[in-house]
Amino acid sequence: MSTVDNSSNEDLSIFDVNTQQFYSTQFWVFLFLIIPSLVGCLFALYHLLLNRNLRRELHNYAMIILLLINLFYSLTNISCFIHYFRTFETFTIIPVLRLIWGYVDWQIYVLQFLLYAWITIERHILIFHDQLISTRKKRIFFHYFPPFI
Repeated sequence: MSTVDNSSNEDLSIFDVNTQQFYSTQFWVFLFLIIPSLVGCLFALYHLLLNRNLRRELHNYAMIILLLINLFYSLTNISCFIHYFRTFETFTIIPVLRLIWGYVDWQIYVLQFLLYAWITIERHILIFHDQLISTRKKRIFFHYFPPFI
């Protein structure tokens, strides 16, 4: 009976080099895409917040919230990914902080998903059921209150 040793160091070193090359590629892709993303987000926020007419329009309210969440996500979480792909190490040494980072990552994902869903419903209300936002009380109840639930 012959014994075959399938675990060689050459396979492991090739895998490590391939993984490092893949992470290096991801680093450059993230880096090149995050810069225009931040510029576009800041440009849109600048115009939505400084132009009074745009700021007061009902359909821009949820978009401003979504842009702020995406800006926070890009500045914090994507920066952590870029650092990880560059150095192969996370920022945090303490495992609890890594768990918090993962939890915040998933919560922002769920928050964005729910806000996109609400924006879709809100557009439907604004177009087809404008009587629901005809008074101040109805506007607060049907427009401003639901995203905070």
